Amino acid sequence: MTEINYADEMALLDELINIKKSQQAKSSPDMDRDFLEKANHLLQSIEKKILRLSRDTVLKAAEGFSFEKADSIHLLGEGKILGAMRKSIHPEYLGGPVMFPPTVRTIHLQQFHTACQRGEATVVVMGDSIFATASDMVSHTENACFAWLETLQECNPGVRFKFVNAALGGRNWSDMNSNTHRPPEWIDARNGLSWKEAIADLEPDLLFLNSGGNDVGKFEPSSVKKLIKFFSSLKKPPSIIIGISHLPSLSSDIHEYGTEKFIQGFDLVSKWLRTYAISFGLGYLDFYRWNTIRRDGFDPCELVLSRIEPHPKEGFSGFGNPQGCADLGRWKFPPVQNETGLSADSITDFSVSFEIQEQPLFFSMNLSGNPIDGHKIRYANSIYIYFDHDDGMISWSWSDGVDNDHIARVKTDIPIPNFPAKFNIMVKGNRTVVSMWTPFQNSNWHPGNDLVGLGTGYQYICDQTLVRFGGEFCPHIHWAGFGDIVIHNLCIGSAVRVNGGGRRNMPDCTNSELFVNSYHAGGSNHYHMNAYGVRDILTPVIRAQEWDMKSRPPKKH
Repeated sequence: MTEINYADEMALLDELINIKKSQQAKSSPDMDRDFLEKANHLLQSIEKKILRLSRDTVLKAAEGFSFEKADSIHLLGEGKILGAMRKSIHPEYLGGPVMFPPTVRTIHLQQFHTACQRGEATVVVMGDSIFATASDMVSHTENACFAWLETLQECNPGVRFKFVNAALGGRNWSDMNSNTHRPPEWIDARNGLSWKEAIADLEPDLLFLNSGGNDVGKFEPSSVKKLIKFFSSLKKPPSIIIGISHLPSLSSDIHEYGTEKFIQGFDLVSKWLRTYAISFGLGYLDFYRWNTIRRDGFDPCELVLSRIEPHPKEGFSGFGNPQGCADLGRWKFPPVQNETGLSADSITDFSVSFEIQEQPLFFSMNLSGNPIDGHKIRYANSIYIYFDHDDGMISWSWSDGVDNDHIARVKTDIPIPNFPAKFNIMVKGNRTVVSMWTPFQNSNWHPGNDLVGLGTGYQYICDQTLVRFGGEFCPHIHWAGFGDIVIHNLCIGSAVRVNGGGRRNMPDCTNSELFVNSYHAGGSNHYHMNAYGVRDILTPVIRAQEWDMKSRPPKKH
């Protein structure tokens, strides 16, 4: 009977694909969505998850999340999807997921390893429901904390660990930093202590702080900085690890989880946390990255930027030409596309080479599109290059959205140039570079033709990890003065889209496999993963880190 049902379902699927082929010339986004959802249902009924689509198949999304309800299948073949955000037809030659290098190393674990050398260490987790004890799990063994402690034991044999799970569902970074928020009831805290004070009272040697999903739309980066400062100022500061939470189910129908708006907001938080951890020497666990690699088939942290096409009708007259901004002092990236269909006015990463015609007091470049939002985000997340110093040297400043850029103005040894002056800005991944052409002292060489666009021979004004928000935005160059701007090169990418230039791989987990709720394995169908999702996404990231001491003295017997 099973074989007959299987054959019937496959025949229906073949019929569905043939109908799709016959409708190809007159298909619409709604028809394409219905096709994928019906195919998803049929394949799910026979416990299959691969749908192969031929080269002549083109699916058009009405908006970024048109196809996310088809969350039990992977699409393979040579067809194309246009306009979708996380759904793609994956070429069959792609290799499988590859874990990225460790983001927690020995340098991040000094207090923890000091405690391990004494033979006893206190480990505490504080955060939202992802690591809490009631995150739709069926057993404490299926909470990722179990694998974490097991890994610590394996890496540090003979050490006695005291572990406290102080994570609490529905909370965010502001709650963790609050002076009044009460600790979980299962923590035997002294009367009157706040959540963070109760954690401090435990005297942790290793403290894991994980939040993100509940911060979307109300993220207060100042709370992150204040909380880290609070724990770092303790008499015995713990080793602090930050969690970059995973995305929720893309087919969820609550809290806007299954929307492009939420994904953009989530990436906004995640990018800030990742660059903050790197800038201040903290280890971090990037569950977001591994989840994207395994479920969506691309690495959001390994991008290739590709050049846009000139398009005069869209406000870009071409490389090497003035852009007609002499009276505005501002040039916004134009709505022109690269080879993957990504538009330059909505990106996360870029490289731009340009020439400012007349000397301004300064010019600025926004590093994200996050709006200034009252007490939450007080300053624009931008970098400023100044040409007004009395000693004739360039200086620069930058804001992370929390602190005023003027409190940390950096003076360089690069002289203010004669204008017109050529600049190159690269904002890719966790690195921000601003460079400028100045004549050589021992040679009369100067860059020409393509080398101007590449920034070859330019001096680096700034080259470091600057804390910035994620999500797509429209970058713009603003200069305080007159004169036009000439663009020599513009390359773009996006860390939130499957066609954004991320390194592609064959996904090996479907969305539903990670989140579907069942009596046997838990899960929520929304944010909390089931036991298989914890095993496949959270646990591998934990186990890939360097938790052991590299120069531990031999144990005495």
